Amino acid sequence: MGQKKTFWQWFTHHYLMILRDEENFQEKRTIRFNLAKVVVVVAAFSILVFIPSYFIASAIADYQISVSENPQARLFKLMEKSDSLEAILAEQNAYYENLKQILGGEPPKNEVSDDSAATIINSEDIDLTERDSVDLAFRKQFEKEGQKSKGLKTSKGELQQILFFSPISGIVTNKYNSENAHFGVDVVAPKNEVIKAAADGTVILSSWTQDSGHTLAIQHKHQLVSFYKHNSVLLKKVGETVKAGDPVAVIGNSGELTDGPHLHFELWYEGNPVNPQDFISF
Repeated sequence: MGQKKTFWQWFTHHYLMILRDEENFQEKRTIRFNLAKVVVVVAAFSILVFIPSYFIASAIADYQISVSENPQARLFKLMEKSDSLEAILAEQNAYYENLKQILGGEPPKNEVSDDSAATIINSEDIDLTERDSVDLAFRKQFEKEGQKSKGLKTSKGELQQILFFSPISGIVTNKYNSENAHFGVDVVAPKNEVIKAAADGTVILSSWTQDSGHTLAIQHKHQLVSFYKHNSVLLKKVGETVKAGDPVAVIGNSGELTDGPHLHFELWYEGNPVNPQDFISF
């Protein structure tokens, strides 16, 4: 009596299928197979045929349900979505219009260029008459709003959720004082020190003003804007996105309202100035 085969031996045992001619019994073809190969072939066929068929059938069923749905109900849903999108778009447009007014005019929409990674401006090539009007409108919009907001209790809950990065390490020589219209802090640091972004955001101003020199502004979330003034070099252009700690400028002494190389840093929240030292250690 022969030894009993195990399941694996039975499953992998090879068989021969011989095909013969019916008339003369001449051997035409021999096929060698085992049960394992048969199972693999059947499984592969099922995957290639039945699974796509299932998804196609599901898609057809969903389409039939959507077609059979009440046309009035579908129209109502589309109208609801359209109204929601229109409201969101109106809010965004209003917000950006406010930014334009704050910056004292319409900022350029297509100022980003691939010619250079940095912006270095020669003050001799600048039309100061044109820049003066921009600078004046810019200061009036921001600083007058700041004076009107004295004593305003700004909610700091949203700002405390932002991970701030110190734009520069140095000595604070002039602190925030809204009563004297000094809406930021002056930080003295070594020459050619790199200034970094205080938080994630998008550059909305990278230009020259007569008072503040090379100035850069970054729009952050929660309607927060940070300003970096009196720089010698601007490393970012309008429209570029930055992460907290990314280099954005180099410390300098540009502009009329300066008495030496330093960074004048400001934070504006919902159109009102806030003390940067409440959130950042320099």
